[in-house]
Amino acid sequence: MIPGYDELPSDENGDEAAFVARYEAAIELANLVQTGLLIDATENDGWSPEQVTATP
Repeated sequence: MIPGYDELPSDENGDEAAFVARYEAAIELANLVQTGLLIDATENDGWSPEQVTATP
């Protein structure tokens, strides 16, 4: 699922690179899910980002 993941070395450097690759993949997935949820809420629930206010 993560391009190049299977080519990482199996040593300490590879462990760190694998962690970074998993972390970046998780961020990308989270961004996609968040975008989908916002689109769904905006299109189907009448929610608008303008309704959100900053709170202390």
